[in-house]
Amino acid sequence: MGIGDSKTMSKTRKQLACGADVQETLAGTSGATVNNEEQPETSDKVLEERVKTLEAKSKLLDTLVKAQEALRQDVDLVETQLVVSHQHNDVIVPTDYTRRLLELEKVTGSFAKPIQITVSQAYEVEAVYANMLAMTLGRETRCLYNATKFSLYDQYPDLTGEQRDVKIIPLEASVYKEFADINCLVKELMTEGKDIRKWSLNFRDGMYLVAQSTFQAFFGKLLDLVTNPNEEKVESRDLARLVSQIKEGLKRLFGRHNNTVYRLDSWLRMFDGGKEKFPRQEAFQELRNLYPKKAEVAKQVFTAIGLDKADLALEDGLEDWGTTKTRKRQASSSDPSSSETEDEPSGSIFDTFLRNKKLRKDF
Repeated sequence: MGIGDSKTMSKTRKQLACGADVQETLAGTSGATVNNEEQPETSDKVLEERVKTLEAKSKLLDTLVKAQEALRQDVDLVETQLVVSHQHNDVIVPTDYTRRLLELEKVTGSFAKPIQITVSQAYEVEAVYANMLAMTLGRETRCLYNATKFSLYDQYPDLTGEQRDVKIIPLEASVYKEFADINCLVKELMTEGKDIRKWSLNFRDGMYLVAQSTFQAFFGKLLDLVTNPNEEKVESRDLARLVSQIKEGLKRLFGRHNNTVYRLDSWLRMFDGGKEKFPRQEAFQELRNLYPKKAEVAKQVFTAIGLDKADLALEDGLEDWGTTKTRKRQASSSDPSSSETEDEPSGSIFDTFLRNKKLRKDF
């Protein structure tokens, strides 16, 4: 080889040497690259763990927020009950009653809008309202409400428990309007304004007086007339005045959609139509129908309040308006003259005078 060849050889060796260096550098670089590939894998695992931890903390936070909200609602409920108890500390409102009332309002919306419920739910609604009336206005008001409200038993007498759970009351039934009126009354009784110092009689006191007077008129005066239609004589106008008084009292208490308010209003319209069209027998039968039937009340109560006598008198028949029935006075052991005079024929006024004079002499 010549000198040119040796130079070429040296140049080639240098290039090879540089190539080896480049390969080593590349090898080192590729090795570093491999290490960098392992590092992201490790970082992804760490990030994944951190994400899982954050998700767990987020779920825990959501749970705590929900628990806090539930606790806040419970506290609000307790505060509401305390406010009500403070405003009306003359009565004790059991927590169970207020709880059932709140549940009822959630389900029915206080009957502010049309809503359909089952017969079983309607019985529950009646029970809740009756309890609240008893606690706020007294047991007499509860008794009056139960006796004058819409009768679910009359409307659905033969339903079993399972049937009551699925039987839907039609939307046009008057019982819904009656429930809405009672709900308004209960709300007014429970949320009466705080500034009542200027009133000598507050709303609850006034309704209590109305309830008491209406109770006495319905279960006192009118019931006595119904159970003793032949003994208790009353002028037709006085009877109509009593019926009107009871109707107005029930209307003020339970609203104009109360079932008995409808019936008493119908009774008054028939009475105003004339006695010829509304005989005494029919008038007293309608009044008797306002009170419980034999199947709707305990046997002891049915006889104790005289409803059996009312039914018997109506079966025998009543005289018409303005007529009087002649009845013999029953003899008593303390009246010895009754047995002597009961069978004697009645004569003239002069004969009666002589007979009484003879009895006085004998005495």
